[in-house]
Amino acid sequence: MNIFSKKLILAVAGALLLFSTGCATKKASRDARPTPDQTLLGDRGAAEYNPTDSTYVPPTYVTDVTTSTHTLIDQRNTPSANQNGEIRNVPELQSIYFGFDRSAIDQKERSKFQAIKDYLAKNPQYRVIFEGHCDWRGTAEYNMALGSRRASSAKKYATTIGIDPAKVDVRSKGSTQAVERGSEEVMAKDRRAEIVVLVK
Repeated sequence: MNIFSKKLILAVAGALLLFSTGCATKKASRDARPTPDQTLLGDRGAAEYNPTDSTYVPPTYVTDVTTSTHTLIDQRNTPSANQNGEIRNVPELQSIYFGFDRSAIDQKERSKFQAIKDYLAKNPQYRVIFEGHCDWRGTAEYNMALGSRRASSAKKYATTIGIDPAKVDVRSKGSTQAVERGSEEVMAKDRRAEIVVLVK
């Protein structure tokens, strides 16, 4: 057997050895893959994940460094925040409406505060702003003050049902977003404290 044949045999044997080792390694790594409950998504995320769904947003976790506990934050049904870190129009957080030139919380509006309390309990990393609004009637200065009273009244009531005051801010928009010369129905919707979620 000449030297060329010996080299060829050694090269083929080496290639076969590498190939068989590679297959074993691939099989071992395939067998060592984590199960769905060992991944970030868990069983629920794995079951709901669809690679063809471009709107899919996986859930994320927030860690409380004091207790090392993880809270699941499901962002799939949450509107995205704007550049100020604010989320508007969260479906479960309804605006609080007021009577004309009033800032007291009406009895029929009080049940809405429990939803705010529940939302903050489920999302402890967030805060809310009560944003006071008015209809178009009155001066800009008066409406800014009335919007502030409405927001403050909403915060005060929120704290009476156990919402942490540190989780609530207030601001007034007055009549800056009101529909001028709107119908009575439109004006009734302008007289509100809107709930804005702060994520920053």
